This record gives sequence, C-alpha cells and structure tokens, in this order.
Amino acid sequence: MEINNIKPIKEVLLFAILLLITSCNEEIRYETQINIENNTNYNIEVTLFPKSEYVHGTLYKFSDIGGGYNPIIFISNPNSENYLFITKNMDIEPYMIAQNIFDSIYVKLDNEVQTEIIFKLDTVVNYSENIFSPNSHWDFEKVEYDMQDMFNENPVVADCYTFVIN
Repeated sequence: MEINNIKPIKEVLLFAILLLITSCNEEIRYETQINIENNTNYNIEVTLFPKSEYVHGTLYKFSDIGGGYNPIIFISNPNSENYLFITKNMDIEPYMIAQNIFDSIYVKLDNEVQTEIIFKLDTVVNYSENIFSPNSHWDFEKVEYDMQDMFNENPVVADCYTFVIN
C-alpha cells in the first residue's frame, strides 16, 4: 500500500517544481544610480547628511527600490567608486537625486593638509563643482547586470551617474 502512495506524491512534487520554474519570469528592472568616485591618491572619508526620513541611526536608506542601508560615514579608497543612492525614477537628473536625499555631503581627503570639501545645496567649499548644482559634471554609463535571488537572475538596466573627486 505504501508503494501506491509514492506515485501521487511524485506527481504533486513534479507539478510543484514545474509551477515554480514557469512562474519565475524575468522582468527587467530599470534604475538610476548616483555614485561618488575617489579619483585621488588618498583615502577619503565621506560623511553624508541624509534627510531625516532616510536616517536610521548611523545608517541611511540608500534605495527607494527595496530594502538596504549603508553607513552614513565611510572610507573610499583611491580609485574606487561607492553608491550614494539608487532610485526607480528614470526621469531625474543626478543632482536632483542628491538634492532630494541629502542636505549636505562632507569629503575629507587623507592628504598632508587634511583637505575638507563641503557640498551644500547652495554652497561648495574647496572644490570647483557642487554635487547639488545643475551645472555639475557627472560621468554617465548605462550598465546592464543580473540581480540574483534564490531562484533566478533578474536583469537590471541602470543609468549610472558618477560624481568624481579629483
């Protein structure tokens, strides 16, 4: 009698697996990212001042797409790039994302004189451009990658804007 019960269990299990596989459709996610790049020969300490609704202790919510938090203060090594924010809004300029998420950003170079760069909405100190200004220069690159989860790869197309600290 036990042998007869195995066949229906196998059929149900096979059906469940097929249902799971066919229900995992790939849907392309589109996003816009703003990044900061350390193009100096020094480590830089970046201190972000996010708007209060994004702050969670010493972390901030770095995306409006899903969960995830990054430290408000981080060290960026020479010639490295760090995410500042990721949004599903594809019709927004990078400086506007910065304005919407942050009140100010401080960058301290670990050089001989410990240079501190300050970016505020209407002011910049010790740098030629302001990350919050419509006239600021951002490097642009369209990137395609797969965001993996437990069952499949989810394609992502990202407009990546990078503000470079030289």
